[in-house]
Amino acid sequence: MLAREFRLSKTLDIRRVFQRGSSCASPFFSIKFLRNPSPTSGFRFAVIVPNKISKKAVVRNRIKRRLREMVRAYETQLIPLHCDITMQGKMPTIEASWEELVAAFGRCVDTMKRTNTSVPHRPFPVKGSKKL
Repeated sequence: MLAREFRLSKTLDIRRVFQRGSSCASPFFSIKFLRNPSPTSGFRFAVIVPNKISKKAVVRNRIKRRLREMVRAYETQLIPLHCDITMQGKMPTIEASWEELVAAFGRCVDTMKRTNTSVPHRPFPVKGSKKL
């Protein structure tokens, strides 16, 4: 399990990554990432597996466990990126071999290293106000 400091848990933070982040996709998962406004922090991470993938919690949890373990394997490469990362699992993750998953995640990590999406931290607009 990832340490608490590496978890992206607030709904507002996850929404910000989805709205303003860059993306990388594979047949097994899709990743949205956004540079942290604070350069002192490492990466923060959230795994999302919607009910649309499977109605069975056992299947969704298995996908989450596999994706989290992949992130733990790449933890040392992700810390210097200072990113907020959301990973949305897909159904083929269950049948994929570990080598296929790691290769796909490695390609996405390389994309994150090349992409310099640095968005200044802005609060979300309040309902009814103009967009910032």
